[in-house]
Formats: sequence, C-alpha cells, structure tokens
Amino acid sequence: MADHSARIGYHTGDQCKENVTRAQCKINPLRLPALTSGLGAVNTIHDHQRLKQTMSSLTQSPAWLALQAHQSAMSQQHLRALFQNDPQRFEKFSLSFNDILIDFAKQPITRETLDLLLALAHQQELPSWITRMFSGEKINSTEHRAALHIALRSEQAVQVDGIDVMPEIKRVLKQMERFSIAVQSGARRGYTGKIFTDIVNISSNGRQEEFTNSFLLHSTGKFGFNNITDLL
Repeated sequence: MADHSARIGYHTGDQCKENVTRAQCKINPLRLPALTSGLGAVNTIHDHQRLKQTMSSLTQSPAWLALQAHQSAMSQQHLRALFQNDPQRFEKFSLSFNDILIDFAKQPITRETLDLLLALAHQQELPSWITRMFSGEKINSTEHRAALHIALRSEQAVQVDGIDVMPEIKRVLKQMERFSIAVQSGARRGYTGKIFTDIVNISSNGRQEEFTNSFLLHSTGKFGFNNITDLL
C-alpha cells in the first residue's frame, strides 16, 4: 500500500535535499535564506536598499510616467470596443512560433501601449542587459553571479569566467532525470520503504522550475505536486 504520509522534501539550500517525510523536513517555508549569518543579514539589507533606490529611480523616470498615464486612459477602454474598432486586432496583437501562439489581443493594449513599453525597455537599456546575460556576465547583483537560466535550455557553450558551464549543467540535469525516474517507478522509496505519493518542493525566490519540470517530464499522473516558496 502506498505511504500516503510520504513526501519528497527538496530544498534549494543545504537543509533538506534527500527524500524524507514531511515531518522530517522541518524547514520554515517563510525562512529568510540570507539571514543564516550576520554577514548575510547585512548584505541582504544593503541589497534591498539598492533595489529600493533603483525602483524609485525607475518609477520616476519619463518612460515609466508616460506608461502610467497611458494606463489610466486605457483603464476606461473595453475590450469589446477595441475589437469592434479594429477588425484586424488579433492579427496585429498576436505572435506565433511553431505550435506556440501568444495572443495578447485580449489585453487592454493598443499600438501606443507597445510603443510606450518599448520606450521603457530602451530607456532601461534592455538590449544591453540581454547581451550581458547571454555572455555570462554577472548581472545578478544580489547574489553577485551570472543569471544562467538560459543555460538550462542551451545546446551551445555558455561561458562564465572563461569556463564552459554546459558540461556540468548537463551532468546535473541527467542526475535529476535519473532521480525522477527512480521515484516515479517506485525504485526509490521513503525511509519506511513505501512509495511516495506527493512531492513538496520548498524553494527560495521561486526557484522551482528545474525540479518540478524534471518530475513533470516523467510524471505518470499519480503524484500530487505542492510548491512552497518564500519571496524576499
């Protein structure tokens, strides 16, 4: 019989990385990771102060204020009227790539909205930040490291400090795949020897995509998925 109390506790920190029961994985879901040391607390305060200053500068910028004024005007618009006034609205405000359709025609936007959004992106030098991210530059200022989400989907070399990180990423992804299949098949079980019935993913700042996707890829539909995230 399945162990209905069995859970997989997975934590992005060091506290709980093994398959255990919920009772054994006693981690406060509201934890503050950076407060694990006095130095971490100081760094977190400084990071939040810098973020607050950056956001204040952004929300007072010309492009932001223009978009904010436009939003007030658009809030009076009704989607039905927007479609009636422009029969080609769907063609103008939708994109497709292979079998993926992105339909934003049903959002309260106009051509002016897109122009204002693009103006904001250029004001904030978004193209430059994209280039810096793909080049492996350490643009994650709070953790002082590269933002390597792109590497999880890359088939090409990704250089960080002159080192290609793809071999190590592929190794870890393959390791996660083996672990996922073992849990799904029942080969890997809880400490009581019973199979798992639910997966509880405890993550920091929403970092749950890789873990959850790995299980969903091999899911047989017999597991309950639960995500607990602390957002700083």
